[in-house]
This record gives sequence, C-alpha cells and structure tokens, in this order.
Amino acid sequence: MTPLHLLVALPAEARPIRHRFGLVRDNRPHPYPLYRRDEIRLVICGVGRDNAAGACHWLRGRTPARPTDAWINIGIAGHPEAEVGSPFLASSVRDGMEGRELSTAAPHLDGIGLAPLISLPEARFDYPREALLDMEGYAFFSTARRFAPPRRVACMKIVSDNIRNPATRINGRMVSELISDNLPHLDHLIDTLEDTAP
Repeated sequence: MTPLHLLVALPAEARPIRHRFGLVRDNRPHPYPLYRRDEIRLVICGVGRDNAAGACHWLRGRTPARPTDAWINIGIAGHPEAEVGSPFLASSVRDGMEGRELSTAAPHLDGIGLAPLISLPEARFDYPREALLDMEGYAFFSTARRFAPPRRVACMKIVSDNIRNPATRINGRMVSELISDNLPHLDHLIDTLEDTAP
C-alpha cells in the first residue's frame, strides 16, 4: 500500500476515518493527536493555517521521505451554492489573507466535483466568491507538496454550509455524518493516488 498521510482539522472529521481504516491512537506524547495502522497516518491538526502547516512538517519529520507518499487533507468547507454533503476536490488553493494561489493536480473522479478553494484566517459567512471556503487547505497543500509530487497531494472538501444553510447549524455529529457519507469517495481518491505515478 502507498504510504498515506491524512490530515483533518477536527476530531469529528477524524472519527469516521479512524473507524473506516481501523486506526489506533498513538498514545506517546505528541503535539498533535496521531492515529495509525500499517502505512496510514491520520493527524488532527486543529483549526487554521499555522496548525495545518505545523502538523505537515511534524508528520514528515516522523516518517522517511518517499516519492510514493500520498497526502490528503479532508474536511468540511463552505460554498455559496453547492448542496450540503457534496464532495469536491480543490482545483486550486488560495491564501485568502495574502492572495497567493497554487494550482493543484486534482484528478477528475466520478461523483466528486472540482472547485477552487480559498483558505481564510477566520470563518466568514458572506461567501465572497463562487469557491469552497476553509481555513487549512492552502497551508496543507503548499506544505505537503514539498514532500510529495503535486499529483499525490489532494484537498478533499465536503460542503457543510451554504447561503441557505448557515454555518451556525454545524455541530460535531453533523460533521462526522458528512465525512462518513463520503468515505466511498475518499476510498476512490486514495485508489486513484495509489495508481498515479510519482
């Protein structure tokens, strides 16, 4: 199996993934919660770009660098129009504070949309552009691509809120259900990255 590094911001995002892959908590003292089994590592980084970048660097420091590694950030995101529960891969990632933007090499997968992702320093509810909105994606992608080819780095986002369904309704149970409902799409993405040449 391809060495797989998964990063989420919230424990509620991690819960269904842990169960899906049978991941076990590494109880040694760590700056971030770490779950693992075989070649899979799952880190809960916390909210925000500094946490996402720091967790990527920390995880890389714990594992040997291999060109076959795959890195995936999965979590919730807002979008002005897309239906709640819709899965997307980020076609580009943009730092909403400094304006820097990077194109990704997101694959075209059945059932998963492609959309630009803007990472903001704090939650916003006015949906400034027709794009996904989160707080970690840019930092994750810009950091992880230093450790693996862009074709093996992906941001998968599940829409949690839109103009009709405000973010104030989001709770932990809802987040876990959104991730759980989209685990088949995560499986498809993992399989695709494994089949992608470094």
